[in-house]
Amino acid sequence: MNSKEVVKKLIDEQGVTQADVAAKMNITPATLWDRINSKKTNSLTVKKLNEMLRALGYEIVIMPRAKA
Repeated sequence: MNSKEVVKKLIDEQGVTQADVAAKMNITPATLWDRINSKKTNSLTVKKLNEMLRALGYEIVIMPRAKA
């Protein structure tokens, strides 16, 4: 699953619309749609992903793996 698919899944799971998320991000719904549906790339920049996740109530967490 890539970053765009994660955002789409969270939008569906939360029962919000892309327009709702776009409004929280202060962008147009068309801009959000283009970012998560563009065929030009399979991923988002960390900055864009973070903005989308914040609007959905999530955050990116990076932590070291547990040593096996």
